Amino acid sequence: APRIYSRPVIWPALGLHTSVPMVQPGSHLRPVPDAAAASTAPALAPAGAAVRVTEQLVQRAQAGEMSAWSRLYQDNYTNKILAFTNGSYTTQLSNTTNFPSWYDDSTTGLSLELDSFAFTNHELSVAYHLKQDKHVDNGLALSKHYRDVTTSYVVEDAIRLDDAWRLRLGASHDRRDAKEVYYWPTGSTSANNWLAELSHSLHGGAVAYASAARKTRFPTIKDRYSASLGSGLPNAGLTPETAL
Repeated sequence: APRIYSRPVIWPALGLHTSVPMVQPGSHLRPVPDAAAASTAPALAPAGAAVRVTEQLVQRAQAGEMSAWSRLYQDNYTNKILAFTNGSYTTQLSNTTNFPSWYDDSTTGLSLELDSFAFTNHELSVAYHLKQDKHVDNGLALSKHYRDVTTSYVVEDAIRLDDAWRLRLGASHDRRDAKEVYYWPTGSTSANNWLAELSHSLHGGAVAYASAARKTRFPTIKDRYSASLGSGLPNAGLTPETAL
């Protein structure tokens, strides 16, 4: 059998990342401002419910009681693999089932985070993450489309027990939906994860900590549907991995 020589043709990845602080965050775990300072905030003008909520959030942020962050990103990657039967790369392999292999991948995502310092010695955070992964396998006869959508809802509380001890508790609900999977049936999977961490500040800025957590890894599009250029079989029913 002839030896196969491959030459990848790679285009540079294109990406756009923005991380925008909607409000400048306050210091870590600081106490709530006293009533006198809070009373200096301007009175709310008559407005609809949504506008009043927005104004209240802005006033709390200006008083140092909360902060918000957002992040939007887009990454694109295009790849092409050519196979040859000789080391001079002059005769392409006649196996048109797997070669040439070229595909387009993209990831689009959004993250929103809201941090509250309204409770003394607590930094309470809630977050929402949305990510869409696309893979298009551009074969000679047809294109195979795959698309996953992953969402996460997160809540975390960092508690100052005293000047040296900190307790961090968190939980999340994560879900992955297979929206497009070529000719396989679509489906979804989800998991609940958690984290507990106790830390102690030492001299010189060092920190000692102990933690326990449950984490889940969802299988990617490649994990489930790749045939490894004809050397393997897809595993569309692959289940998530968990660690404790």
